[in-house]
Amino acid sequence: SIQYLGYKRDSVTMNGTISMSGITRNGSVCAFTLTTTGGNFTLSFDSGSSFVISAYNRTYSIDTGLLPFNLNDNITTISGDTFTGTNREGKSFSVQITSPLVFKGSCTLGGIYYPAQGTHRITVSGKPAFTINWGSGDCDKNISITVGNQTYNFILP
Repeated sequence: SIQYLGYKRDSVTMNGTISMSGITRNGSVCAFTLTTTGGNFTLSFDSGSSFVISAYNRTYSIDTGLLPFNLNDNITTISGDTFTGTNREGKSFSVQITSPLVFKGSCTLGGIYYPAQGTHRITVSGKPAFTINWGSGDCDKNISITVGNQTYNFILP
């Protein structure tokens, strides 16, 4: 576990505990779970606003491939429960991974730091829920965002 008590970086102060558990290694794959423990994890900003994580539970699987020091065949997959909290405007939110997020080393080498595939469903109090679809595995920066029955396509910078 890592406990942050008044840790300040630039204009943000962190308070809370993140725990790592279920650490396993099988061949080239290392897996673990990160969770918030012991209450909220809070990011307080010098402006007076804060971002509060009330629950976080994500499982990470990192496959270093055949050549561990060559990112080209690395794949990181993230799955897990709904991540909940309160945003800087005081609105409650939830972020649910509905299909595991996949980050590819080959994309990273090409300067693309977004997931290559997977989906999130995001809900913010008082706003319509929406889904972000990161794609089908290509390193192309194309995403789609669906709100209700309407889908919008974007190319990320």
